[in-house]
Amino acid sequence: MQTPITPRNEGSSNNKRREHSLLSKIIVIVKLLYSPIFELIEVKRALKYVITRLLSKLVAMTLLNYKCIKIRKEMNKVSTYHDFENLGLILDKLQGKDVWKREKESHLYDYQRIESRLENM
Repeated sequence: MQTPITPRNEGSSNNKRREHSLLSKIIVIVKLLYSPIFELIEVKRALKYVITRLLSKLVAMTLLNYKCIKIRKEMNKVSTYHDFENLGLILDKLQGKDVWKREKESHLYDYQRIESRLENM
């Protein structure tokens, strides 16, 4: 009996690691905030600012991850290639995997040579 092949979900694994890393940083900063060493008002204000920024980043990453999971589930339900492609393009944009389409320059290939060949066609 063969086991079914399922696609790996690499993106959410990385997001979870980043979320965990941010959360651990927030916990360390909160512990420092309430320790007797940090009595200065300016230090506390700066730490509160950092915590706020980290929490907002964590929330944004969590929402992005939720949207990506929702789109992947929707992709499994569609019945036409056109719908699947549209959802895939949306997912690529959310994850930033469409940047290469907009940027001609790359260290991986001679983009000027390719561009000149395209113009000559």
